Amino acid sequence: MLPRLALMLLLLGGALLFAEDGSAFRVHGLFSNHMVLQRGKEIVVAGFGGPAGETVTAEIAGHRGSGKITAEGWRVVLPELPAGGPHRLVIDGPSRIVFDDVLVGDVWLASGQSNMHLRLRSVPDYTAAPEKFTNSQVRFIRLGERPTLKPSADIERAKEFARGWVEGAPGQAREISAVGWVFADRLQREFGVPVGLIHAAHGATRNEAWMPEHAVRAVSEDEKLLAKATDAKNPWIFYNGLIAPLIALPLKGFIWYQGEANGHAPFRYEAALRGLIRSWREAWRDDSLPFYLVQLPSYPFTTDRTGESWAWIREAQAKVAASEPKTALAVTLDLGEFDDIHPLQKAEVGRRLAVVAIADLRGERAQAEGPALAQATFEAGRAVLTFANTRGGLQAKRVVMNRQKGLAPQTDPEALRAEEGVLLGFSLAGADGNYHAAEAEIRGDQVIVRSAHVARPESVRYGWANFSLGNLANGAGFFASPFRTDSAPMPDALKQTPYWARAKAITPAGD
Repeated sequence: MLPRLALMLLLLGGALLFAEDGSAFRVHGLFSNHMVLQRGKEIVVAGFGGPAGETVTAEIAGHRGSGKITAEGWRVVLPELPAGGPHRLVIDGPSRIVFDDVLVGDVWLASGQSNMHLRLRSVPDYTAAPEKFTNSQVRFIRLGERPTLKPSADIERAKEFARGWVEGAPGQAREISAVGWVFADRLQREFGVPVGLIHAAHGATRNEAWMPEHAVRAVSEDEKLLAKATDAKNPWIFYNGLIAPLIALPLKGFIWYQGEANGHAPFRYEAALRGLIRSWREAWRDDSLPFYLVQLPSYPFTTDRTGESWAWIREAQAKVAASEPKTALAVTLDLGEFDDIHPLQKAEVGRRLAVVAIADLRGERAQAEGPALAQATFEAGRAVLTFANTRGGLQAKRVVMNRQKGLAPQTDPEALRAEEGVLLGFSLAGADGNYHAAEAEIRGDQVIVRSAHVARPESVRYGWANFSLGNLANGAGFFASPFRTDSAPMPDALKQTPYWARAKAITPAGD
């Protein structure tokens, strides 16, 4: 039995770990062994609990700072550090907390819906050779998928990551985003600095679920919370639960793979995507944070009777990427599958996203872009399209998309194919605005488009369908993003009130 005095001191020490409201002194859930801190920016160490007014100190790499505990929490700001490590981070307050093997490098937030959430263990590239997905200078953490009605201050870790950040050792990456891992690995090898990846994604979520409430309201006052508060279609709940807790900590930038859940109502997607990008940068108080997104691939999306709702989503993604600063797009039209909304060529998606990011970060954005329509002229019986950024000439690339679900990419004997040298994906319309499939031929930096059904063409579209075998690329192998030359409005069928807004709404009553 402990002596009475020792017992009293132990109990007193334990009491000091709790704030007046009963919360324990602790560090923000994003901190752990093996984590990565953002280089070139002030280091912020944050946490919660403990007696109000007491001092908290933090020390790393010879730098030391302090802050005071308040009812909202505590934070210590340290000078920026160059890339490197490993370091020890020591936090002293009501108790001492020590984290080892802390690196300094670039920290990226990977977010979106199920295609960003799809983990490496589901991808054939990983199952065939998991040892290739190893890099000790890449660290990752996955957040618990916790929606909340009010902004949260702290994160929940996914159960597989309960211990916090994980080092990219053999076999350790299987539960992290496949797109995110490949992206992080490529950037680490390119720039030679540690890379941290925060995986914060959830399936079936709309863009609006990841925006703060004020940004959603700026897009549409019609938004409501559904009868089930945790429904993935609800606005702002995933921003509150997964994004809001991160804004106290510096990042390098964002990668984003989403859009499928907005396919039922694409008419607001451009405004919503702009609102998301701007609101995240506003939250971090840094308009220069890069934002790189994946354009939707091919998929029939059979619940859409128009056959083109995803084409409008892709157009919105391309417009936003072209006009928002430090925002760029990875084209993946050719990486879809006919019967699977979760195509498995995720290693290639991650690679393309990394190539886009590397080019943009180096100020060489055009080096990672496909052919861009520069001019369209219409003559009797044909359209003549002139392209920029052809980089060695236009080409019709071979594209193979599985028809059957569950097979490894490009292994389906009944796969849909665009053969090399045969250009697909174009359609023509005359004055009536009715589009017909067209034949297309490459001539240098031009594409000649004809259709037997359109004697006097007035407009052309490329890849303008939910599912398209469009295979136009430049000499560097980068695919063209879908486009159109007309200014026709979106079909009325795609402007109807979305199904989620017709559901019974609830009044928020806390978390």
